[in-house]
Amino acid sequence: MNLRLSKYILFAVILILGSFFYPQSNAIRFKQITTEDGLSNNIINCMVQDQSGFLWFGTNAGLNRYDGYNFKSFLNNPEDSQSISSNIIWSLYEDRKSFIWAGTKNGDLCRNDVSTESFKNWKIESSENNENGITSIFEDQSGFIWIGTYRNGLYRLNISTNKFEHWHAQRDNPNSLSNNFVTAIVQDSEGSLWISTYNGLDRFNPNLNSDFFEHYYFYPDEVNIPGKNLIWNLNKSTFEKNTIWVCSLQGLFKFNTISKNFIPIKLPDSNALQFGNSVSMVSEVTFGDKKYLWVGTYGGLIHIDLDTESSERLTADGTSKSELLSNEIHKTMVDNSGVLWIGTNKGLNYLTLKSERFNSTGIEQKGLRLLSELNKKDIFAITQTADGYVWFGSSKGLFGLNLLESEADLFTIPGIEKLNIWSLYPGESDNLWIGTYGHGLIELDLRSRKLKTKKISNPDYATTAFEYIKAIHQDRNGLLWAGFWGGGLAKLDLKTNRIAFYRNIPDDPSSLSFDDVWVIHEDQKGRIWIGTDGGGLNLYDPQKNTFYRWTTDRPASVRLSSNIIHCIFESAKHKSLDNKDETILWIGTSAGLNKLVIKNDTSSSELSELNLDLKIISINNGVKDNSIESIIEDEKGNLWIGKNSGISVFNPTSNTFTEYSANDGLIGNSFNAAAALKIENGIMFFGSTAGVVFFNPMEISSSDYSPPVLITDFQIFNQSVIIGKDSPLKTSITKTKQISLSYTQSVFSFQFAALDYNSPESIQYAYKMEGFDKEWIYCGSRRFVTYTNLDRGEYVFRVKATNSDGIWNEKGTQIAITINPPFWATWWAYSIYILMFISLLLFLRSVEIKRRIKNEEERLRREREAALLREAKLRAITIEQEKELEKQKIRNRIAQDLHDEIGSNLSSISLMSELIQKDGKINSDVFAKINRIYKVAKGSTQAMRDIVWLTNPSSDSLKDLISKMNEVARDMLGAMKWEFDFSKKISEINLLPETKRNVFFIYKEALNNILKHSDAGNVDIKLNVIDTILCLDIKDDGKGFNTNTGFSGNGLKNLQSRAKEINGKLKINSSPGNGTSLELEVNITQVRD
Repeated sequence: MNLRLSKYILFAVILILGSFFYPQSNAIRFKQITTEDGLSNNIINCMVQDQSGFLWFGTNAGLNRYDGYNFKSFLNNPEDSQSISSNIIWSLYEDRKSFIWAGTKNGDLCRNDVSTESFKNWKIESSENNENGITSIFEDQSGFIWIGTYRNGLYRLNISTNKFEHWHAQRDNPNSLSNNFVTAIVQDSEGSLWISTYNGLDRFNPNLNSDFFEHYYFYPDEVNIPGKNLIWNLNKSTFEKNTIWVCSLQGLFKFNTISKNFIPIKLPDSNALQFGNSVSMVSEVTFGDKKYLWVGTYGGLIHIDLDTESSERLTADGTSKSELLSNEIHKTMVDNSGVLWIGTNKGLNYLTLKSERFNSTGIEQKGLRLLSELNKKDIFAITQTADGYVWFGSSKGLFGLNLLESEADLFTIPGIEKLNIWSLYPGESDNLWIGTYGHGLIELDLRSRKLKTKKISNPDYATTAFEYIKAIHQDRNGLLWAGFWGGGLAKLDLKTNRIAFYRNIPDDPSSLSFDDVWVIHEDQKGRIWIGTDGGGLNLYDPQKNTFYRWTTDRPASVRLSSNIIHCIFESAKHKSLDNKDETILWIGTSAGLNKLVIKNDTSSSELSELNLDLKIISINNGVKDNSIESIIEDEKGNLWIGKNSGISVFNPTSNTFTEYSANDGLIGNSFNAAAALKIENGIMFFGSTAGVVFFNPMEISSSDYSPPVLITDFQIFNQSVIIGKDSPLKTSITKTKQISLSYTQSVFSFQFAALDYNSPESIQYAYKMEGFDKEWIYCGSRRFVTYTNLDRGEYVFRVKATNSDGIWNEKGTQIAITINPPFWATWWAYSIYILMFISLLLFLRSVEIKRRIKNEEERLRREREAALLREAKLRAITIEQEKELEKQKIRNRIAQDLHDEIGSNLSSISLMSELIQKDGKINSDVFAKINRIYKVAKGSTQAMRDIVWLTNPSSDSLKDLISKMNEVARDMLGAMKWEFDFSKKISEINLLPETKRNVFFIYKEALNNILKHSDAGNVDIKLNVIDTILCLDIKDDGKGFNTNTGFSGNGLKNLQSRAKEINGKLKINSSPGNGTSLELEVNITQVRD
C-alpha cells in the first residue's frame, strides 16, 4: 500500500473511529449487498480476493465472483462434470497459481481454474455417516493442499499424485489431532502448521514427525469442558512476527508461536447479546504507528484500537439501510482498495472509507454529531456569532449550535419554528439579523433570545417584496443592507431609522441593475458588492449614490459568464506578491465560476478608476455542474464549491477541479446559494436541500490507488460468448490476450471494470480500438462498447479507467482482435482459385494439343501426297537462293568498289578544294564556292566512312561503338568544351546491327543539332550500361527551345523514329534559356561469350 493511499485511508479511519466514542456509534454508514443486488444467497460463509482483484463469496447457494458492479454465480450443474460439485460453500482459498479452492458442506474439494472457469472436484471420503464438510483450506510452502473438515479431522492432498493423506483424533493417542472438528490452518515461518479445532490449537510439522501433534489451550485446566477451548478461526498477524490471532467461542486471543502464550484481548460488553464475545474473524488495519482491528463476532462488529486498547461494538437494529445487516458476522476482510467487507447470515456489508469523508462524527468538534437532526431540512443560510454559536436558517425555522460549551447543544428559537429562514448575519451588539421568506426582517437578541420584527416599508413604493429578504449585511459603518426578492436593495441607518431604497430604473444605467438581490458582500476596502438574480454584479458608489454594473454584455475582459449571481467570496490566499493590496473576488454564477481581480486597489474614492480583470472558469475546466451556489476557501487557498451536483474543489494554482458527490458521504448533492461557513478551527459547513454538510478540508485527500482494469464480458450479437473448443474464447475473457473472429461475427461487444470497490459508480472509463479509433473515447461511467462491421485485419482493443477518486490508471488492459476474411477471400481460397485456373488451362491445353495432333496428322498426310512436288519446289528454291546469294556477293563487291572509288574521288576533291583555297589569287566568290565543295566532299567522305564502319561485322561490339562515338565527338565538338564520360568496366557486348546503327545515328544527329542550333559552350556526354540497358545522356548549356513547338523539324522526328525502331525510350527536355538534354534508354541483349 503506497504512502498516499495510506494517508487517505488514515484520515478516513480517524473520522470513522472518532464516532466510536460517542453514544451514536451506528452513525457509521455501512453499505449493503443482498440477493436483491445479484448475490446468489444471503448467507455468507467465506470470502477471498484473488490476484486479479475479483472478490469471491461462498454462500449457501453457490459461489459468487464480484467486480463491483455484477455478480457471476457458479452453481452445480448435474449434467456438467466441470461445474462446481455442490452449492453450499463453507471455505475459500487462492493458491500461488491463482486457482480458487472451494470447500463444500458435503465434503467436496473443488478447484476453479480461473482461465477456463471450470472446476475439478475431489470427493473426500469419510467414515462418518453425516456430511464431511470442509471448513478450511490451506496451501503450505511445499505446495501441498491441507483440508480441515467438520467431522473427520485433517487431510493433505498431493496434487501431483492426486492422493490424500489423513490425520484424525484418537482417544488412545495423546499425540494425535486434538479434535476431529478442524476450523482453520496457518503456517509459521519455520514451516510448522498451526491447526485450530473445537478443542484447542495444535502445532504440527509433518517433515519432522508425521504423527506428532503438540496441543495448546488458553484454558488448559478445562480441556474436557465442551466449548471451553473451541476455536473458530486463526488469522496470522502482519503487525507482529510470530503472532496469530485466535478467534474463539470465549473471545479473542493473541498467540505467540515462540513463547506459546495466549494473551486475551479485552472486548466491549456484549450487551446481553447471545454469543456476543464469540469471535469469528479478525482483519488488521495499520496506518503508520497506529494499529486497529476489525473483529467479527456473533454479536456484531467490534473495532479495537490496539494502541489505546479502546474498543466499540457496532450492532444491527434493523432500522436503517446504512447499518449492519445482522449481528451474526461470519467473515471480515479488507480488500486491496481499503474497503472493509463483512459477511453475515443476511448478506454483505461493506464500509468504504470514501463514503466517510463528509459528516463524520469523528471530527474533533463537540456537537457536530447533533447536526444529523437537521437532515432532510432545507438549509438556506449559515453564520457564526461572536459568542461562538453557529446558526442555521432552514425551511423549518432557525437552529443554533453551541460548539464552545462542554455540553454541546442544538436548539431552536421559539416563535419562528415554522418560518422559512432565507438569510442570516451577525449584528454588532449581541444580536442576529434574520431574513425570512414572507415575514420580513427579524432581530434576535442573543442574550435574552427574544425576537423583534424590523419593519421595512417605502411610502413611495408599496410592495410585499420587502417581506422576502434573500441577503443581509451590516457594513463597517453600522449600516444594515437588505436584499429583496423583487424589491431591490435597502440601506438601513439603525441609529436614525432612515431607510434608503434602490431599485432598477430601466433607462438609468447607474441604477441597480435588477430587483432580485441574492447576495451582498463588503470587501476589505469597504466597497459594497451586490449580486443579483438576473442583472449581474453591481458595485455601490457611496459618493454618487449610484451603481456600476458588470454583466454578460460587457467587454470580454470584464464580462460575466452569467447574470445570475449566487455567491461572492473574497480570497485571502491568492494575492500576488507584487501587489499585496489587490482584491480577488470569486463570483459564483449559474454558468460557472468567475475570478474578479481589482489590480489598482487604491484608496481613491473614484470607483471608475479601478482597474479590473475578470476571468471565466467554466465547465471546460472540469466542473460537472456549472451552477456555482456557494464558495469557501481553505488554508491552502483551494476553493470548496457547493453546486447542484455535489461539492467541487478548485485549485487556482493548477486550475484543476476535484469532484465529490453522495458517493463520498455527502448527505445531499444540491446546495443552496451563499449557504456556507468556515469556522476558526477550519471546519466547513455547507447548506444543502438535505441538511448540513460539514467536514475538515485538511483531512480530506484523494486516493492514488491504481485499480486493475479487466475485461469482464465479451459478446457477439449481444450474447455472451461461452468458453469452448469451437468458440472464439478458449479461456476466460479476463485472461484472454487475443481473439480471432469470423467476418460473419460483425457485431461484438466488450464489458470492462476497474476493481476499486470504494465507489464503482464514480469510476470513469476510456477505450480505444487501435486500428480503428484515432483517439481515446472517454465514456464516463459507461462500461460497455460495441463495434460493428470492422474491416478484416488486426486490431488492439485498449481500455483504461480511473479509481473511485478520478485518478487515471493509464496502463489499463488490452486484447488483440483479428477479423478474419470470408472464406472466398482467404489465402487458401485464392490457392484453390489458382489451382482451378491452372486445371482449366491444362484442360484447354489438352484439347488444343489433341486438335493440333489431329491437324498435324492431316497435314502430314497431305504433305506425303505432295512429297514429290515439294521436293521439286525445294530444289528450285535452292537454285534460286544460290543465284540470289551470288547476286548478293556481286552487289556487295560492287558496293565495296563503288565505295573505294567514290571515297577516293571524294578524298581527292576534298584535297584539291583545300589546296585551291590556299591559293591567294582566287576571288572571294570562287573561294566561297570552293569552300562549300570542300565541306560537302569532306562530310560525304566522313559519311562514307561511317557507312563502311557500320557495315563491317568486325566492329559490332559495344566498346567499338563507344570508341567510334568518342571519335565523332572529338571531330565534331573539337572547338567546344565537351566531356565524354563512360564506365571503364563495360563487358564485351555484341550489338545487333540495327541497334548499333540507330544508336550511332541518334548520337551523331544529336551532336549535329547542338552544332547547328544550340549556341552551346559546353556539352556533357554520359554513357553507361545497367544490367542490359544502355543509357545515353547528352546535355548542353545552349539557348534551348520550347518543346511544345520545337518537335516540328525532321531532325527531331528522325531521332524519335530511330529510337522507336529499336524499342528505345527517348526523352528530350528543353526550355528557352536553359539548354537541352537528351536521354536514351535501349535494351541490348547479345553478349559475346
